[in-house]
Amino acid sequence: MFVQISPTLCSLNFASQVRGIESGPARKQADASELIKFKQMAEKLKHEEKETKKLQDTVQSLQLRLAAREHISKALQDKVHLARMTLISYKALNRR
Repeated sequence: MFVQISPTLCSLNFASQVRGIESGPARKQADASELIKFKQMAEKLKHEEKETKKLQDTVQSLQLRLAAREHISKALQDKVHLARMTLISYKALNRR
């Protein structure tokens, strides 16, 4: 078997072309189990986001219902107060 140790013109041209190539920063290769793990984490986060959105919608709905009921309660308290004042006025007039 014959091996040439001295560089040829072809190998020198190839080396100069290779030197000009920029491959960018090195990246870590993730194995398949890590990819599966990250995909599962992403799916879990998506599911949790949907659940959070549902809970936020429910809370908002309950807050609106509470505000409406508080308004009704205040109106009824005002009517009760007015009725008491009217009753007191009638009693005062009847005593005269």
